[in-house]
Amino acid sequence: MGSTATRSSKNDVATSAQRFRDDLKSTGQTMKDELGNLAGDAKDIATDAGRAARRSIEPVEGYIRDNPMRTALIAAGIGVLVGALFIRR
Repeated sequence: MGSTATRSSKNDVATSAQRFRDDLKSTGQTMKDELGNLAGDAKDIATDAGRAARRSIEPVEGYIRDNPMRTALIAAGIGVLVGALFIRR
């Protein structure tokens, strides 16, 4: 039969294992909560960046609407310059 010391050691191991499982579960939940917070923050940052990009594009769109021929000529000129740079290489 098992001695009292052996039973005590088994109980200590079982208690330690249960405490480890509880700590691991708690840590997992904390990590899940933190990742949820980070995901929410990232979504907010992306939303703000999208709004800022749209605000910065509005004047350009207005210029293009007001000056379509000039805009087309500028784009064509840039295309010719970029094409010439790539042909030379």
